[in-house]
Amino acid sequence: MFVSFEPQRVGFLKGYRPFIEVDGCHLKYPFGGVLLSVVSLDTNSGLFPLDVCICEKETQNNWEWFLSNLKVYLNYPEGRNLTFISDRQKGVITALEIHFPFAHRRVFCRGRIRGTIFGKKPIIADLPQIGRIANTAEAKSLATDLLW
Repeated sequence: MFVSFEPQRVGFLKGYRPFIEVDGCHLKYPFGGVLLSVVSLDTNSGLFPLDVCICEKETQNNWEWFLSNLKVYLNYPEGRNLTFISDRQKGVITALEIHFPFAHRRVFCRGRIRGTIFGKKPIIADLPQIGRIANTAEAKSLATDLLW
């Protein structure tokens, strides 16, 4: 089941940042399943949900179906910049390559970054800030503070 609303699409296309996070999580209800979601950032760096999908399992085929629906739904011009960010879910990277070949793709896993950083410098208080970085200037500033 693919769920999205027209105001979300219009809002993304007219006042968006060309950034989309793709994620999935397992549902812990008697019926189980997986919730696939796509969110962007609004002008205040808040999450801006675009659409969700509920499916039985997280598979390559489900990601391809979900992202093909997203591509048709958004009708995003191929010449414009667009960046996708995700962790390494089953099939999401391949599905992005198939349906959004023009887009930039970044793989990000907060847990892996946390593990890498803990080995170098104790920065427990800064971890929530790392997860909220919204632009390059913030990333460079925080990296300078953390590493020097």
